[in-house]
Amino acid sequence: MRALKPELTTLGNLLKFEFKKFFFGVSNGQFSTCYPYARIVYSLGSSEASFMIDGKQKVDLERGMWMLLPPFTEVRHHHAHHRQLSLHFSYSLLRGIEILSVFSHIQYGYAPELLEMIEQMEPEEPFCFLNDAEIVVRTILKQIMMLPEFSLRGEGNWKLLRYNRLTEYLHRHLSSKVTVADMAKVMNMSAQVFARRFVADTGMTPRKFNENIVIEEAIKLLEAEELSIKEIAEKLHFSSEYYFSRFFKRSMNLPPGAFRKKMLLV
Repeated sequence: MRALKPELTTLGNLLKFEFKKFFFGVSNGQFSTCYPYARIVYSLGSSEASFMIDGKQKVDLERGMWMLLPPFTEVRHHHAHHRQLSLHFSYSLLRGIEILSVFSHIQYGYAPELLEMIEQMEPEEPFCFLNDAEIVVRTILKQIMMLPEFSLRGEGNWKLLRYNRLTEYLHRHLSSKVTVADMAKVMNMSAQVFARRFVADTGMTPRKFNENIVIEEAIKLLEAEELSIKEIAEKLHFSSEYYFSRFFKRSMNLPPGAFRKKMLLV
């Protein structure tokens, strides 16, 4: 029996897989979407009139095809009564590094072996549906992680473990006002050394990392529909609703009010 690195258990405990939303049925019309988490769309039909565009490429939908819509990527949908399964989920490390953010445009491939199982999925049987949905995601993730563009491999993964304390700090102090100097202090480094090392280890700037955490919390609060936009701005330590709306729109391409309304439709 081969001994494995003890860090493997630590890394596994810090990986978080969480479903966010489901759609199973026929989609029709034209609309744009953008979310801070990933979506896998599995096509159950073929139509030249059904496709998706991410600004760089157009992907025609074919039966048995899967598409990964990466986090924070705006996608235009064109559906002509197209039947599909859409699974929205977060797959993150340290509660802030979305693993699939390494992709900047739609990825796609084929998994025809999943067709029979997906055709028989029943949302009315929630435990069976959730189990099958996770099988679908994890089967497709195996293909995705073999793509050349996927960069979180090998020894680089262990370097991410050092930021666990920082991630917990950012979740406790949810605010866009947290500075690079604040984060460097948590990590007991100078701001310059911390910023350079963080970018090398994660592929993103510390400021972007914090913004992603704040945006995800903002979306949770918008989905709950319990607080007004002004109250959410206050909860996330923005000085006004205006500055919160500007911050949110920069990442999600929509102001929070419009995003909340759109979530009810998509």
